Amino acid sequence: MKKILYSTLFAGLALLSGCTEDEDQVYMSANPVQPVLQLPENGEAYIISEASGENKLAFKWSDADFGAPTEITYKLQADKDGGDFSKPIELGETTNNFISLKSSAVNGILVRNDFEAEKPVIVLLRVTASISSNIAPITSEVIETSFTLYKLADPNDDGSRIYMVGAAVPAGWNPGDAVEMVNIAPNIYRATTTFAVDRFRFLGQKDWSPVSYNFPFFTGKVDNNFENARQADREDGDENLWFKGTPGEYTITVDLNTQSIILDAAHTDDNSRIYIVGAGVPDAGWDPGKAVEMVNIAPNVYQTVTEFAIDRFRFLEQKDWGPTSYNFPFFNGGVSSNLENARQADREDGDENLWFKGTAGKHIITVDLENKTVEIY
Repeated sequence: MKKILYSTLFAGLALLSGCTEDEDQVYMSANPVQPVLQLPENGEAYIISEASGENKLAFKWSDADFGAPTEITYKLQADKDGGDFSKPIELGETTNNFISLKSSAVNGILVRNDFEAEKPVIVLLRVTASISSNIAPITSEVIETSFTLYKLADPNDDGSRIYMVGAAVPAGWNPGDAVEMVNIAPNIYRATTTFAVDRFRFLGQKDWSPVSYNFPFFTGKVDNNFENARQADREDGDENLWFKGTPGEYTITVDLNTQSIILDAAHTDDNSRIYIVGAGVPDAGWDPGKAVEMVNIAPNVYQTVTEFAIDRFRFLEQKDWGPTSYNFPFFNGGVSSNLENARQADREDGDENLWFKGTAGKHIITVDLENKTVEIY
């Protein structure tokens, strides 16, 4: 296999710490030593499957040397075969000369960057080293590897997972059996499982450490079926979450961005759909043929995760303007505080669409046509 070599010019030959002649000066080498990727080796091949998603991939390189003792930030980057790293794909960042990444996370990043799944594909890898935003980074030589990736069931799935463990869920307190929550959008996870009246918590991995989330972490909107497990009638020093609702099967959605938890009674999709269209949902715009689909999650209740912009939108019952659509006045049961009637003094909107006035970005939206409500998290 060919080995593609890149050289990076080192901009800025010296850093001066101070301005007076009496102060010490720290000089940087005009010929810094580049890092060298040691693991994987050039030409190495990887096969990633869903079953191996929790396995770690190890990457290691030699230390860069800028000619003076200073903390160095390394970035592991990827590109496609024949690429020049003009738009590098970031796989990880560290101040060490090594990094371990979940194979599911690497798979998700590559698939979402249009690397083909289910066949060996060439992935170019390199490491950059930097000490300051004012000094150009230095880079390792590029190595060529082969990855066989797996398809993501959901295009929004980045391959990351969180887990539930505790007496309230079927896993009990064994992290090896923890209930898996699937990624549905950046830092948003969902699972359907049974709950009993008892305590549980979330883990960032199928182990107790390093990452876990207890009740105090969730400072956003938390479904009222949950409370802090530390109460006067039950000691819980870990402040786990306590499920206090009716035991049964539920769909739970956790948003780590807003630190919120949504709970819905489990429901078999009846295959009905509604759609969102308008400038407020950039993926659709005003083309009903591109309207964002909302999936049925309960009788007359629909949900999706999509990008929102500060602008107007409405709901359709079909991917066409007629016969049925829903505007702001329809939802007299209540709407989220980040929504308002698009018909305002400073903007004319004769159709009285809904106006999104929250923070632009991806959000979970739930529409209840029976109770005529709209919630956005």
